[in-house]
Amino acid sequence: ACFARLGSGGRGILPMAHARRSIDAKIFAGEYYDAQQLAKTLFRRLCMQGQPARAAELVVETANKFCGTEAYELAADLGKDLVESWQTAQEEPSEEHFHSMEAILAGIPAHAAVAQKYALTQRALKWSTTSCPRGHPRLHRLAAQAYLDEEKYGRCQAHLVFCGDSPALVELVRQWRQRGYPDEGDLFSLRTLLIVMSLGDFKTAREFWTSMYPAASAAIGPPPPTGEDIAVSPSGAVGAAAVDPAQTSPARADGSASASSVELPNSAHSVLEEEPPEPLVQCGCFLLVALEARNLAFFRQVRAKYTLVIRRDCTFDKYLDEIEACFLDGRVQQAGLGALVSALLGGTQDDGKGDWPTSASWAKLA
Repeated sequence: ACFARLGSGGRGILPMAHARRSIDAKIFAGEYYDAQQLAKTLFRRLCMQGQPARAAELVVETANKFCGTEAYELAADLGKDLVESWQTAQEEPSEEHFHSMEAILAGIPAHAAVAQKYALTQRALKWSTTSCPRGHPRLHRLAAQAYLDEEKYGRCQAHLVFCGDSPALVELVRQWRQRGYPDEGDLFSLRTLLIVMSLGDFKTAREFWTSMYPAASAAIGPPPPTGEDIAVSPSGAVGAAAVDPAQTSPARADGSASASSVELPNSAHSVLEEEPPEPLVQCGCFLLVALEARNLAFFRQVRAKYTLVIRRDCTFDKYLDEIEACFLDGRVQQAGLGALVSALLGGTQDDGKGDWPTSASWAKLA
């Protein structure tokens, strides 16, 4: 009742300290729902009075207190109200917003308040699309970390690919591979490579692949010169130093290859003579070379030669179609990136080992 007296101009306002003591008293008494309602009421009043910073501070502080009593659902629900206020005020994402989100989510441990926690990250990602059409990378990273902590690797990947963080992708794949069969390890890597390239992020894709397979990457094709990256023009052409695909040749049509089937720099012969790359690794290396060479014919030749590799995952052809359209101005039969993202986040059935997402839209995964 006392909160009904709150108004503008400072008259009749319950002092902030008194309000917080009232909330603290409710929490101490175990009356968590009542405490949350008091916090929500004060939060709305502060927003109406044009004090968004104090309102956010109240929400974060109260949410942390709820987390301290393991009332994680109430903490996440308060965070959702905070994001809704940003959306209503049409605020652009800023460091202050990210810090508030990080502070709230940091208090919610893995496997706790699952529905409420991911509803919060979903709401935040949707809000951020006004400035970042795919959702802000900082918020994707928060969602990815939450899923990683719960060992939901497929859902973690679905967010991490938007962050441009190759070391984090390497760590994710290395953990995820341990959950699959030994002969499927390279599938996790190749899938990640194709997803990142299909999103137009060649720099992260190259860094990721080079970190995963340094010897094979050095042998089959060098990266672009330092500081130079592939830039996608409006026509889809690639602007980077060309690599001559005549210096490399993909494996045989059955998906197998030997060290002698690839034209290699002298420094790499000793490495590959001991242990030639697996066909999956060769495929990824040659695809990177094809994009660096701006060579559509070579790209399609790699696809043809490694048909058996590509058939091992029903989404690979979809990713390759999008990569061809994005970087090589090839023609595809899909509706562009929107169709790809749908396939990315909902196209592969979970086999119980990888926890690959099966929902129909990226928003439901956020």
